[in-house]
Amino acid sequence: MLSTPLLIAEQSMSENEDEILGIWLNAQQDGFIRIYKKTNKFEGIIEGSPNPEDSERVDSNNPDPKLRRQLLTGMVMLHGFSFDGSNKWMGGQIYDPNNGKTYKCELELIDNQKLSVRGYMGIPLFGRTDVWTRKQ
Repeated sequence: MLSTPLLIAEQSMSENEDEILGIWLNAQQDGFIRIYKKTNKFEGIIEGSPNPEDSERVDSNNPDPKLRRQLLTGMVMLHGFSFDGSNKWMGGQIYDPNNGKTYKCELELIDNQKLSVRGYMGIPLFGRTDVWTRKQ
């Protein structure tokens, strides 16, 4: 009988697609990313950095030379994610401004304060996982 309330709590968290919404600090701790919903898909925009000297950082590694002078702040770096019903958001892509490449990506809510971000090429086996923390 005690396990029933715990099971209900776990189910309610896994069924809440909006649980991912908010501001997250990336693993390198140099960028704040706001995750929001746009027409039933989830996206993430770079909101800034905890380091004031990074406020004027540009997308110098962008493969398009015309875009290398645009500020990183305000750039959409996550797009196309759909909630799959089990604390995971799939089918999206992530842009890495450190190398100018775009990867397939999966997001998984570890708990209310930690988000697993797995970028990969081809299949998820060949990729890298970072853990982002929710901004307090």
